[in-house]
Amino acid sequence: MHVASSTPSLQLSVKSIPVLCTDCSYTYNATATPTITSATRSGRTYTIAVSYSSSPVYTLSDITVSMLGVNCLSLTGNINIFTCSLPINSDNSVALPAGTGKPKVHIKQIGFAINNAVSS
Repeated sequence: MHVASSTPSLQLSVKSIPVLCTDCSYTYNATATPTITSATRSGRTYTIAVSYSSSPVYTLSDITVSMLGVNCLSLTGNINIFTCSLPINSDNSVALPAGTGKPKVHIKQIGFAINNAVSS
């Protein structure tokens, strides 16, 4: 008989291959996590600024941006401030679902940037 554990489990994988480890502990370091300091949208173009606690070792190609589940395309600029374009509908309106939300900035090597300072 298997008894379900009330402790949440952590599942790790590397390049989609499950990882086995004897000590899978980790510590989240909020001060090392990048922060979105501003995000403004004009039509289909987002301009986003991200701050880092140390010199970033990432490139713009390591970043993906999404808004309400829709990916922003054609990132240009640099790792600290960049623009991207949301897709458009045939009537030239921005192709976003109804609702409010905040842009999500994902850096491939570390995960999502903190987005507390940007309003919906």
